[in-house]
Amino acid sequence: MVEAGASLAVNDISTKMKIEEAIRKVSEQPPNVSCICLCSVENTNPTCVAVRSDMNYLAAGFESSDIHVWSLTADAIVKTEDDLSSITLSIPRSENKMKSSGKSNLDRKHKCVLRGHSETVYQNCFLPETELLLSCSEDTTLRAWNMSTMSCSQIYSGHDYPIWCLDASNFGFYFASGSKDTTARLWSVDRSYPLRIYAGHTMDVDCVKFHPNCNYLATGSYDKTIRLWSVSDAKMMRIFQGHSGNVHALAFTPDGKILVSAGEDRKIRLWDISSGALIKDFRGHNDTIYSVSINSEQSILASCGLDRSLKLWDLNRILKSGSEMKTDEAKSDLKLENRYEMQTF
Repeated sequence: MVEAGASLAVNDISTKMKIEEAIRKVSEQPPNVSCICLCSVENTNPTCVAVRSDMNYLAAGFESSDIHVWSLTADAIVKTEDDLSSITLSIPRSENKMKSSGKSNLDRKHKCVLRGHSETVYQNCFLPETELLLSCSEDTTLRAWNMSTMSCSQIYSGHDYPIWCLDASNFGFYFASGSKDTTARLWSVDRSYPLRIYAGHTMDVDCVKFHPNCNYLATGSYDKTIRLWSVSDAKMMRIFQGHSGNVHALAFTPDGKILVSAGEDRKIRLWDISSGALIKDFRGHNDTIYSVSINSEQSILASCGLDRSLKLWDLNRILKSGSEMKTDEAKSDLKLENRYEMQTF
């Protein structure tokens, strides 16, 4: 009996220590940020999301080739063309059924499905100063959708293989795309063919980003390099080398002095645009990074990836912490520089 009691006491102490250790680890994590909006679609997987700058619309592309648009305001979405998909037939048998049916119709008024692509939609974005939503697809085309009529207003053709990415210029008239055909291309809203072709990468172009002044275009590729191009004449101005895997994400600081890149090697890199030199190299994600973004105040860097987390970094602190940060140093400073973390996927 004594041995059994002693064994039980030891187990209790061991369990208590494990619980305390778990509590300590949780308390040391960055604070979580709550979700403020949830949109769901059954039987298909989302591939991209964009929010219009005025916060009126949220658009998501899916593997099914559809694009779903939600109104983020109290205003209902009005589709001027006939939309057979929005017709519903219901025969309520009770007061409760009628209430349920009414709720469904209310939801429909604030959501619209755009159909036209024949393959997976890989990226979409709203074109500034216009009513247009742009999208690119595995079907090798780009499309412009008019948010006033919720219909396709233009189809753009020119790439020979799936289009992985696109970005709109701040001027609201031009946009760029990147493809499996190893090129990036420049487009204007009013023409269905490309104005410029940026050739130089040896593998897929997986991300494109306009410089804030719109005179330059950055491209990231599976060939592990980033290239900076002159928009007007398609001349390559810089090549940034250092990633050990595919480059999937790019972002410029609002002042246009720094280019941020990330990808398969799980590292975030900050580059000096004027010299092409590496400013910072740090790591916090445990898997491939697919997106990076910087706020307008240039104080917060957001990153997300396959580790199902979205991290918000104090950009000013990172820039002041030295010329380069090794992986181990980044982990030790994670509490200071990773301000918030969201794991909601």
